[in-house]
Amino acid sequence: MMYERASLSSMETGSVLQAHSHKELLRTFTGHLSDCDFAYFQKWDRLIDLEADIGLSSVAESWLIPSSVREKVTGKCMSGMCFNGIHSLKDSTSTRESSTMFLLAFKRSSGARECSPLDSLAFEPGCHVIVSIDCTSLESRFVGPRNARRQMHIVRGFLSQATESLVLLRADKDDYDRLRLIIGNTCDQDSGVLFRLDRDDVATGIGTLRQNLVKLFVGDAVEADQDENASLSARLVRLRKSIVALRPPTFNKSRVSSVFSPTPGTTEEIVPGCDVMDLVLEFAELNQDQRAAVEQVSLPC
Repeated sequence: MMYERASLSSMETGSVLQAHSHKELLRTFTGHLSDCDFAYFQKWDRLIDLEADIGLSSVAESWLIPSSVREKVTGKCMSGMCFNGIHSLKDSTSTRESSTMFLLAFKRSSGARECSPLDSLAFEPGCHVIVSIDCTSLESRFVGPRNARRQMHIVRGFLSQATESLVLLRADKDDYDRLRLIIGNTCDQDSGVLFRLDRDDVATGIGTLRQNLVKLFVGDAVEADQDENASLSARLVRLRKSIVALRPPTFNKSRVSSVFSPTPGTTEEIVPGCDVMDLVLEFAELNQDQRAAVEQVSLPC
């Protein structure tokens, strides 16, 4: 609804809500936003698109570099890898998830040029990984026992675990099915097909940017009917005033001073969730510049 409303922002707000078939949904999720909010959203959503396009180019460029070279120079590639079967999804939280998600295992082939321990490379659990045939996009064909052409970006998964000699990628059933078409039904390292695993730094970062941008505007609308999320709504309103409307910061030095100079026996929780004496002790450990910064903080009333 946020994207739909933003695409219609050139029209008058009333006209949009009256003419659009989803006017009630638009009003529910975006009725609290102003024209300035939509202008801000459109601007930064476009900038994220531009950054994503550049990122995709960088992923494609990585396939111009031989996997062994990229592994040695950047540590963001695992070269000469062979498929080593499926491992059970032990961290599954539901039966449905366990039936649609797989842990794909890869290990270094005996003939790989590089032999660095896999857990010493620039990969960590949770990062995005792209699996491709171990070749470059400049090669006209890939010579292998079961496949005679190069294939890039066969699987995109998340790194679940990396040991010295084995990596586990979390991927869905469609990814696994594409992999099986290449290696055949043997599902082991004897298939003779070698793969390269490239780290994709773009996917995670862009997804986080988009999520944060959307939540800034509609996070409070989605949760507005839940009493426990009232504080979230108030916080997002304050954030929009500061980030979008550029409201000047305000200071409340007297209130800050009362926190770090409490009267004997004070038990009032001036800052929600924080013990007064803990704050006093931590404040005493700061240097002069750090204290000056803390004293400018605007505390919630």
